[in-house]
Amino acid sequence: MVTLDSLYPEGIRDVVFAPHAVTIDSLAILFTGSSEPKGINFLEEVDRLKLDSSQIQTLVRRIVEATLVQWADPKGKQFSAGGTWCSAMLAVRTYLADDRELYRRVLAATIVYHGGCSKDPVALLRAVIPQEEIAKMEQTEEDKNRLSGMMPDKSLQMVINHSLGYFTPDELGDLWRKMLQMRFWEGFLTSYITEWNGNLKIAGKYIEAQEVSRQCLVRDLRVLSKEHAYDPTRSKIEFTDERTMWQLEGLATHSWEWLRTTEGEECFEDLIVECMATGQVAKASAFLARLSDFSNRCSSANFSCERQKFDEPFFRLMRRAVDRAVETRAFGVATALAEYLGDTEKADELRQNARLYGQKVALDPIFITRASRG
Repeated sequence: MVTLDSLYPEGIRDVVFAPHAVTIDSLAILFTGSSEPKGINFLEEVDRLKLDSSQIQTLVRRIVEATLVQWADPKGKQFSAGGTWCSAMLAVRTYLADDRELYRRVLAATIVYHGGCSKDPVALLRAVIPQEEIAKMEQTEEDKNRLSGMMPDKSLQMVINHSLGYFTPDELGDLWRKMLQMRFWEGFLTSYITEWNGNLKIAGKYIEAQEVSRQCLVRDLRVLSKEHAYDPTRSKIEFTDERTMWQLEGLATHSWEWLRTTEGEECFEDLIVECMATGQVAKASAFLARLSDFSNRCSSANFSCERQKFDEPFFRLMRRAVDRAVETRAFGVATALAEYLGDTEKADELRQNARLYGQKVALDPIFITRASRG
């Protein structure tokens, strides 16, 4: 005889609720090793097994526990991009609403793993907040102009406010930072990371995310040094875009504690030197010139918009870039850098190698920022 315990025994694994269910009618049970992509409709399974209310709760609990054991791992690949947490939230909210501890565990997993994989902030809103509450939200014209129908800060702030009913501000801050870290591991563009914390507050305080800001800054500066500025994991980063330059400036500001350490200063300068050594001096100059308010926070660089204060550290890094360009056999760039620095003797020496390798003696001479088109 087919029973609940024979099909879904206590301790069962390899079973989840199929991703992205928004109503109980659409909720489905999915065995992760099965070839059936849609799974078994939950209500039909309840009817087939003739389960009473207590048994329905047992079934939900076993599936949710199986999901927590298998997929609550930030370094593990999430099942169907984390969408199963949306369905688990729906099931717990519907059938086990009185189990506060289980709800907390599923909510925490949803924030970290569903939020860690979702490009659209509204996806996390729909996973956490009941549909009837979302329908009551007033939408501004700015909201309606978004394809998803909701601005990120409004939808995510609603998630935060709801979650504060289950976590302390410190607990929620830790969860949010784990989620941002996961978004970095997933290879999201920086703009898809910073919009998940930029204007958001937990109990009146902006979310602190220095570690992820540091990682994004280092990654984006590495891209900045390339002639064709592509992020290999996602799509093109436009460093002629005003919004991107503003974003880099913000990342540097948020990473100021790290940049004041020896490790941070050395890493930052190495990235700028690498940028110059590939000939992208205009890019490096444009970015560093934006850090006028940053001079007191980065003691070794001491960049300032005042020309006399800007030149000294800039030329110091350019001299290092000459040596770096030679190391990578970019003799044309090294020659052009030496000429710009007025070291004509070194430039003449390097020019011979540039000719030997057929390399153009030139730098990227122009860098024009343009206003973001949104």
